[in-house]
Amino acid sequence: MEVDHIESHRTEHQADSVQQLDHSVEDAANELDTWLSYFDDLFESSVQPVTLDVFVEMLERFDQAEKDYLSSAVLLRHVEFILRCTSHLYAPPEDSQLSRPFIRVEADVAEFLSEETVRRMLQGVVQRGNQLLGESHLLWQPWIDWELDILKTKIDEEQRSSHIDRIHAAYLDRMTVPHSTMDATSSSYSSFCSQYAPNTYEQRLINATNAAQNAKFKWNGEKRHGKTREDLEQELAYAPDIPAQLQTYVSYISWETDQHAKHPKIPGKSPATDVFLTRGVFERTIATYGRIVAVLQSTIITASPPSTAPEMENTAKKGKGKAKSTFDIDKARREETEAITQVTIQAYREAEAGIWSQYAAWLEANGHSDAVQDIKSRGTRACPEVGSIWCSLLTHMVRCQSNNLTTTFEKAINLGTLDRKGVPCTALVDVFLHRAAFESRAEPVEDVEGDYHPVLQTLSRGLEAVVKFSQAGDPSLRLEKFLLDWAESRAPKFLNEAIALLSKPSKSRLSSYQMTILRSGIETRRGNIEEARNLFTTALQRSDLDWPEAVYDAFIQFENVHGDLDTVLDANKRIAKAQEKLAKRREKAAQEQTAQYQVVAQSGTSATTAELLIPSTAVAVDGEGLSTAAPVTTAQAFTSQEAENTPLKRQVSRDREHTTVLVNGLPKGADEARIAHFFSECGPIRETTILSEHEHDHIAALVEFRDVDSIPDALTRDRKKLAGNEVAVSMLWRSTLFITNFPRSMDDAGIRQLLSSYGLILQTRWPSRKYADSRRFCYVTMDSPASAQNALQLHGQPTTEGFNLTVLISDPSAKARRSDTSKTTLFVGGLTAKSTAPDVEKLFSQRGAVQHVNLGWDQAKQICKGFAFVEMATEATLNLHGSHINGRYLKVEMHDPNHVTKRPTTSAPREAIERRARTVRLFNLPSDTQEGLLQQALEKIVSVKRLELFSKVHQAVVELESQVDAGLLLLQSEPFMFGGATIEIREEQRRPLPHKTDHTPPAAGQATVAPSTSLSFAPRAARRGGKAIGKGRQAPPQDKSLHPSFVKASTHSNNESDSGQVDFRAIVAAKNKQREGKLLRARHEQSVGGESQNGVKRSPEEASEASRAKRSKN
Repeated sequence: MEVDHIESHRTEHQADSVQQLDHSVEDAANELDTWLSYFDDLFESSVQPVTLDVFVEMLERFDQAEKDYLSSAVLLRHVEFILRCTSHLYAPPEDSQLSRPFIRVEADVAEFLSEETVRRMLQGVVQRGNQLLGESHLLWQPWIDWELDILKTKIDEEQRSSHIDRIHAAYLDRMTVPHSTMDATSSSYSSFCSQYAPNTYEQRLINATNAAQNAKFKWNGEKRHGKTREDLEQELAYAPDIPAQLQTYVSYISWETDQHAKHPKIPGKSPATDVFLTRGVFERTIATYGRIVAVLQSTIITASPPSTAPEMENTAKKGKGKAKSTFDIDKARREETEAITQVTIQAYREAEAGIWSQYAAWLEANGHSDAVQDIKSRGTRACPEVGSIWCSLLTHMVRCQSNNLTTTFEKAINLGTLDRKGVPCTALVDVFLHRAAFESRAEPVEDVEGDYHPVLQTLSRGLEAVVKFSQAGDPSLRLEKFLLDWAESRAPKFLNEAIALLSKPSKSRLSSYQMTILRSGIETRRGNIEEARNLFTTALQRSDLDWPEAVYDAFIQFENVHGDLDTVLDANKRIAKAQEKLAKRREKAAQEQTAQYQVVAQSGTSATTAELLIPSTAVAVDGEGLSTAAPVTTAQAFTSQEAENTPLKRQVSRDREHTTVLVNGLPKGADEARIAHFFSECGPIRETTILSEHEHDHIAALVEFRDVDSIPDALTRDRKKLAGNEVAVSMLWRSTLFITNFPRSMDDAGIRQLLSSYGLILQTRWPSRKYADSRRFCYVTMDSPASAQNALQLHGQPTTEGFNLTVLISDPSAKARRSDTSKTTLFVGGLTAKSTAPDVEKLFSQRGAVQHVNLGWDQAKQICKGFAFVEMATEATLNLHGSHINGRYLKVEMHDPNHVTKRPTTSAPREAIERRARTVRLFNLPSDTQEGLLQQALEKIVSVKRLELFSKVHQAVVELESQVDAGLLLLQSEPFMFGGATIEIREEQRRPLPHKTDHTPPAAGQATVAPSTSLSFAPRAARRGGKAIGKGRQAPPQDKSLHPSFVKASTHSNNESDSGQVDFRAIVAAKNKQREGKLLRARHEQSVGGESQNGVKRSPEEASEASRAKRSKN
């Protein structure tokens, strides 16, 4: 609800301008946005110079607004208004915080606004804002800047010294308040002391440090459930939208009011409750609810503007043609949208009323009963549409024996908010029922003189109000039940009057089985058997009875007890006739529903019958990031069975984003079975992935459910205990970051180091680069949504390549908008050679609008290749998969842009041989290997051109840039480690030929084939029916000096390549062994030659001299 615009011209009477806006605020029910608009318009329209009466009136309005909502926006406008009226005190500097010029005031206002008065007013506003831990510095800074500006005007030394002491005191008071900029405040005070108190600098800073100890402990030292106030404030600061803020505020309230939390320093003791800060959290939560309701109300005004009179006139002139029907449709749509939004607003109002009730209950439990009635009264002003908040206030007033009970009740009824459009009638029923219960207790029937009790009067008003509000009445019939129960048990003499009140026609009463059974029971107990029978027979004749079967059973039971054989038979006859009519009505309704479903199916839409009968309640609001839309499941896939005659089985594609939760805080040793038992009541689990962290006491896990409907139940397991540990459960995507635009040189270790200061990293996921080497993004799973929100500070930070780093929450809705994840293109196979593009378009147009058909066409033969790509206008469906068309079964799948053909891209033998020469194969890869991470590890050794992973066999094929790189990777001395496993690297070989194992001996006359090695040739088999050509070449004898490992390696099957790496390594090892043997023999001969003929060992000098003499002699 918005404040009426104020005319820009200035009137001669300033009070009239204020009074004009007062009515706007009162009509708007004190909405937060209404207050802000009120003050903005008041600043623009105020006549200057401002008189004292207008100035005081505006201050009272500020006080009223700040009592209704604790909002930094309202407090900032209050500070701005005060400072703009102080031009007579000082001349502002050029860098002043004021965004608007000064307001001229009259002399009496200037006299009132002395320096001390302004200081007290600013100090009062700042103290109110101290509860805003994350925003209080916005109020503190203008005040301290004003004090410093005033200090510059002080010439007298005594006044200057006194003012410096005031600023010292202000800084010390500020240091005792926990806030988000405590370090900046300390730095600012240090600068102030160094300039104005250099002699006492150290002592003053020591005093400031001591004063700030308690505030710092409350800010980031007091931890409950693993979080501090600083953590919660950061979650609020980085919340993506208002609903996310509300969720954080609800957690914040639980954090502040938890009586079972443990003291961080004293075991067995609960932390002390800070009433000031806790009340601040409640107040901020209430203000946030006011913001979200204001946004929703603005959408009603902007999205569905009322039609103007000329439009209505033009529409009427067009008659009953197409234009009129279009207008009616648009009007119906606007009304439906408005109704849905009203339902959403009412839901937020009821949630806000729950916060008000929790606020009041907490105050009463902590010994602040004097403030309870004020909180509940404010709750009725903020949520006047909710009946429960009125009942809570009335109950408190009854306990306090307030004299204004009747006045409050009449205010609730006559205010006109309980019977407003979009408000359920239960709110009105709650208030009347509470009033009737109070009057029943307060005024016993014996003390009432006359023929009419106050309860009858109240309930009579309530029944009339409910029927006036809704012709259908209250389906629960709570007023009717209370009236009959009270009259029969507490006031029998008023029973006839009570029955007379209920005799008035009402659809809810006449069609209710409960009212029929209740009335007949009362008449039976009164002895009016025939009247009770008439009630049953009348109910059987109604076609709108909500539960006929219950009436049938009650009627038979009644006749069995109070009737004879004839009445029992008559009752059975009447019931049989009523059942026959009921069966026909239900059959007709089923036929209508089936026909409606068939119409929808033929039109190609994918809406179900439930979607046709029940309107959607999703509401999206642009501009504020507000959305109440529920997660949407992905398109359903249909796959055919192996046998052609097997019926099709519908399968729902996996929706990991909406069906996976992050479970943190699990005890070490928790396995999949224990996690599945923990979520056993939530729904079937598809997959559980345990993320182990050896350096921490707890582990985390990803739990993917089969159905998105299991997620709400799974989230209720948050903060439940598993094996004594409190477990945190949240949606996975809220803790997952999407990071891109980082330097090409940055790898997984660099990303982890970049994010390490913002929280624990549980998992990183890198894309495969086998289709595009330029893909530079990754997904990082943090330990909590708060850690992910903290990491958003990196968004927009410049990188070394001149780009700005992109760090975002991995929102599934954003993924759905990407072009590469579009679900509108289908691959269609199984077409006949005579199929044409119009035929395919006609076939799929029955399932929705077709944008384009790309038919696989053979230009040479002028026939269809048997496949086509069909692009739909909306999300494609797979309903035609497996359909029998022209003697063939269609194959319909979602088009995969990353699909690669199985045939080689080139058939040139020379290119294939060159590519194979620089390709290696990796073995023994871990089961959780990612292509992106594996490629990063290999690129630290050699340049990788393409890598493809085969996870089922734990292998990968790596295509390198050159054969030199392949040799370096194959001959590296140290083993290649990845994921804690030793990876075996082999040269990529040709596909081996089929090998037959035959153990039968050779036939007579058939030559025995010797096993071939890399150093031998196999003899040629003898020709059949002819003479042998020569003796055949025999294998040369093997070199006995070779190492046995080489001999063993050389006897491998001829299925392996002759230039295999195993043979090459064996040759190198054998040659090295030969060189080692020669070296040992040489050393042995030298040692023998160093001894004399008589066996005495000579010195090295003598041996050297003998050797030289021997050479000279030779």
